[in-house]
Amino acid sequence: GFFDGVDIFFEENFQIRDPAVLVDHIDCENKVCSSLGNVTARVVATASSLLQGSTLRLFAEFSFNNTTIISSWFAVQNDTQIITNSFLLPNIELWWPLGLIDCCMQIGKRHQVQLWLEDQRGEKYAKTTFKFGARIFETYIEQDIGRAFKVNYRRIFLIGGNWITPDATFARALKNRYRAEIALHVGAGFNALRVWGGGVAEKDEFYEICDEYGVLVYQELSGTGDNNGRWAGSYDWPLDQAAYKVSVFDTMLRLRKFASLLFIGGGNELYPSSKSPNSLARAAITQALNQSERDYIFVPSSMDGGINGGNNSEHVNSYALTPKDGPYTMLMPYHFAQRNPGLNNENLSIAFQPEIGSASAPPDLDTLSCFLSTENEPPPFHDLNISDPDWQLHRYLSFSTQIKGNILYNHAYAYADDNLKHISLSDWLAYTKLAQHQQYQLLISSFFSRLFHFYTAVFIWKTQSPWPALRGFLYDFYKLRVNGGWRGIQAAAFALRSVYISNLISLDRCTLVNRANDPWTNISLRYDWFSIVSPNFSSFGNILTNHISVPPTSVLDLPLTIQQPLACLPPCLLRLTTSQGASASWYWRSLTTTNGGFDFSAFGLIRRTRRAIATFSFMNNTAEQFFFEISVPSTSPESLFYPEIVLENQSCHAPYYAVIPHYDDILLIQPGSVVTLSLALLSLSHNEEDDDEEYPPLHFTLEAWNLNIIQSKVAATTTS
Repeated sequence: GFFDGVDIFFEENFQIRDPAVLVDHIDCENKVCSSLGNVTARVVATASSLLQGSTLRLFAEFSFNNTTIISSWFAVQNDTQIITNSFLLPNIELWWPLGLIDCCMQIGKRHQVQLWLEDQRGEKYAKTTFKFGARIFETYIEQDIGRAFKVNYRRIFLIGGNWITPDATFARALKNRYRAEIALHVGAGFNALRVWGGGVAEKDEFYEICDEYGVLVYQELSGTGDNNGRWAGSYDWPLDQAAYKVSVFDTMLRLRKFASLLFIGGGNELYPSSKSPNSLARAAITQALNQSERDYIFVPSSMDGGINGGNNSEHVNSYALTPKDGPYTMLMPYHFAQRNPGLNNENLSIAFQPEIGSASAPPDLDTLSCFLSTENEPPPFHDLNISDPDWQLHRYLSFSTQIKGNILYNHAYAYADDNLKHISLSDWLAYTKLAQHQQYQLLISSFFSRLFHFYTAVFIWKTQSPWPALRGFLYDFYKLRVNGGWRGIQAAAFALRSVYISNLISLDRCTLVNRANDPWTNISLRYDWFSIVSPNFSSFGNILTNHISVPPTSVLDLPLTIQQPLACLPPCLLRLTTSQGASASWYWRSLTTTNGGFDFSAFGLIRRTRRAIATFSFMNNTAEQFFFEISVPSTSPESLFYPEIVLENQSCHAPYYAVIPHYDDILLIQPGSVVTLSLALLSLSHNEEDDDEEYPPLHFTLEAWNLNIIQSKVAATTTS
């Protein structure tokens, strides 16, 4: 079978395995907290020490307050589970995840603890050190709509990605790769990851980095309705129940120490509860839950709702998160104004959406060439049933929506201005970038706008995958370059406070969303229109409302009276801004339609002519961020649209860095403007002991939708 590596070590008489600090209760007064909990570990003895017979005590020393906890004496057997009496840790800083905010919260705060064993002669064994986070998780049913979660007694809205694994054989499952991929999720605005039941439990480094970044983990056990009886395979699977039992037990013990592990799922889309998990598997899970000592939150399945899902009467909150997941197709703008976008059933109660998403493509030819020949023709306009074997191999998913009958709206080709027979592969990839951006921005906005009214969580389908399949992913598998879907999610999700258009077609409502745990007060809201091709067009500073407030983890719907000006020559962009603590929200739309959707061909025209002028320079860097300046001179005939900074000379199979850009609200730069754009670089060195190995000089390129990139390359010299 596959294994990750071999370690050689000298075996002591006793070993400490799977240690954990388990917090049972937290009490805070005047923002000073204490926690009640205990320490647990497995003590494993060698054969010789067992023959001698030994009595030991477990010691735990906490570095943050120099407290030492000592267990009772215990007789060592082959594998002894030890748990101390409950103890109080005063004045402890709590572990908090992303997605909450407060003046005294520290994201990912952990404390060091050292464990060792002592015998009756005072001899010490098996010293081990690890970190833990003090936090409490709770689950409940939110106002009868569905499952929700609290962290340290505060409710939190989860925005997550479905994580498969970096590599089926663990070849890429290195600490730097884990860090880069988790950082890409954090940079987009995610606060949770679902380790999917068709995959594996990851190595410890994955969970350690989630602890550090404050990313909550929904960990599923091995099992999925695709193979375990619901739609294929057999309810009797897994066939090797003994191996499954050992795997479940080891997984729950190994992962119990990680602060980020929010809850355990029994599997993906299991159904029905009477058969899946089967009786032997359920018994193994129950035994592991009882023996783990940690009070795990456990939900058997991600989706029930009948064989095909979608039936409220077949949904049981205690068994599954939702009666229906999906869809997995491109949606029209009007879908996002509906409850349960794209499912055409507004009566379904889907509070926790475990997977929803659509088509995906790499950002450019350079990244596509890592797995597909750039000599290929782009997918055709009618792409619902594509026949090209190369595109089929990589699981191409259509960028089209079938409106009625034979009417097809292709979200990528909506940006084309030329005869469809002459579209280049490079242009098609550019079109998919904007199509993905708008899809995911509107999707996330739709869920946030109904925060704790309809929804408590949304997880995006296949954000991370061990194979460059053309569906779901938000960044290129080889070079980890972000695509338009990633940017769309960052545009909607990075700020905890933001304003969203509820219906891009009618422009009759907007929603102020406050996901934070303190009020959002004294808000003024305004909107502006921008024309890319007519920078002197002026429709700025239109005040919608003043002096309004939004309570914690709440939304406020507001009626709008916005009309797109006829004088705003296409492409035309709308920007919403607030006066207090939120990023701008940008949208693009059109006054004309084609095949039932917006006609964005004006974007194709400005991409073909490329008239915008800009200069690009490296400013400086810190240990974590690189800063660049983009200047659009007043002589530029067009505003610069969709700027991106690309790190050059990254090979497909051994890239040096992962780039996490922070585009924030920099979507359009007008003539006469200068903006600063930042990005983080994370090493992808395979030598995890030495991240200082020599890399080639850093060269960056400024790319933009309507910019000729001849003059836009710079070299960066690091200062730290």
